[in-house]
Amino acid sequence: MFRFFKRRKDKPSVMYPVFVRMNAFVRKKQQRAADWLQQRSKQYSKRTQLTGLVIFCLLFGGSSVCIVIGVLQGKGKTFTVQPISVPAHVIDTSRLFKEIPVLEQQIQENIQHFKRHLDSLHQYAPAAFDSVMKIRPGLIDSLMLVESIYQQQLKIK
Repeated sequence: MFRFFKRRKDKPSVMYPVFVRMNAFVRKKQQRAADWLQQRSKQYSKRTQLTGLVIFCLLFGGSSVCIVIGVLQGKGKTFTVQPISVPAHVIDTSRLFKEIPVLEQQIQENIQHFKRHLDSLHQYAPAAFDSVMKIRPGLIDSLMLVESIYQQQLKIK
């Protein structure tokens, strides 16, 4: 039923060879780093290696404890939430009407006439149409909204 999200077993991913090469590259670099560190640490005695390990653990463990204590005390940077600015031509959904307003047949005819006028303007004078759309960016959306309200009103009757 839900085969959209099922992984196909017969066909491997297109990226599989890339991941194999990346994995081999990373492993090669890790092995080189481990070999280099092994060669460097061979010349130290067991006591020196143990001392270095203890110092390393104390330094990084101590710094981790300091960070955790600083976070728990609230000494870190705080983030503030900034309000989002909404452009003026966007419809505010919180102020949309709750009930469907009653639209008359004459208003619907005027809207149809205006849409035909916009279509002819778009077809024969594109520059003028573009300037109108720059000045009133939500005009066509508003016309569609009013038409849908009128259609809903007809369904209710």
